[in-house]
Amino acid sequence: MSKVLPNHANPLTATMVAIADGSRITTGTVYFFVTPLDGDNAGLWWDGDAAGWSEVQAAAGVGLPVGNGRWKCTVAAGAWDEGVAYLVYAEESGALNVAYEQRLLCEAADGATAGAVSGVIVIKTSAGVAVPGAEVWITTGDDSRAGVVWSGTTDAFGKVRPALDPTAGDDYYRVWAQFAEYVAADWPKGLTVDEEEGFAWQS
Repeated sequence: MSKVLPNHANPLTATMVAIADGSRITTGTVYFFVTPLDGDNAGLWWDGDAAGWSEVQAAAGVGLPVGNGRWKCTVAAGAWDEGVAYLVYAEESGALNVAYEQRLLCEAADGATAGAVSGVIVIKTSAGVAVPGAEVWITTGDDSRAGVVWSGTTDAFGKVRPALDPTAGDDYYRVWAQFAEYVAADWPKGLTVDEEEGFAWQS
């Protein structure tokens, strides 16, 4: 089961495929929905507009196209309670898509452990300009939603300061980012973490 982080605004992604011909959906409106499978709010929906729980189906947010039929929506920190499992699904406004859903577990990042190594990552455009306010998340695999160990938002200088734990068995990570000048071909970027050498980008 993929993970999201407590006390974080977590980015969700979905690949939208048309029922009619199997093509990728790249235009229109895609809504994301978040409903807990257990916990105090089981059976409710996170209402992104109201920033609270709803007894009737409500959208957690509207997706943004990020290329090749992939859509992304960031859901506010208030939706995520540690230890709770969630069902997340996405729907095109005209119900034109093949059903998409996934189950997520809200769990603290491995990087919060005692062996964590802290570092600074600067997110830049393809032109080398630092990006403030970019959404950043780090995974242990090639899937943008599997094995998430850290997420956050860049500061005014385009920087984030994650803590990752190479002693937990992972020393190579993938860094993902989303911002206005995003170029899909540039992401993810490889990152190695060493207790002595710190963070280093990999090609």
